[in-house]
Amino acid sequence: MERPTTWFGVTPGQLGLYMGTSTAGFTLFLTGAASHPAALFAPCVFVGLGNGLTMSGATAGAVSDQPSLSGSAGGLAGAMTVAGGAAIAALTGLIVTVENSVFALLGIMLTSSILALLTSLHVLWRDLPSKHR
Repeated sequence: MERPTTWFGVTPGQLGLYMGTSTAGFTLFLTGAASHPAALFAPCVFVGLGNGLTMSGATAGAVSDQPSLSGSAGGLAGAMTVAGGAAIAALTGLIVTVENSVFALLGIMLTSSILALLTSLHVLWRDLPSKHR
């Protein structure tokens, strides 16, 4: 059985790009009002929304490539998710102080969004046929 390459007319790389772009855009927009609590919590809502829309597709893509290894792929994907979260939490603990808490958290969230966007662009580029690269 062939794995579907598009959902709603977009590839997984394009979907990740769109979700990452909207998250990064909202984070950039809200950094101008960093003294308001919404500047801290609103980007978290959009990051959570983006994760909810893309994580299920990412996990399905990880486990569908080789069905005989789907258990290992699912476990590895979950472990990488937890390890990435732990690494970002540890980095946040090292960077954030009482004086810079708002800007440091927004900076970490923006950096994470940009890295996710770059990863999505790389996947999108890899999905393109070689004649269009």
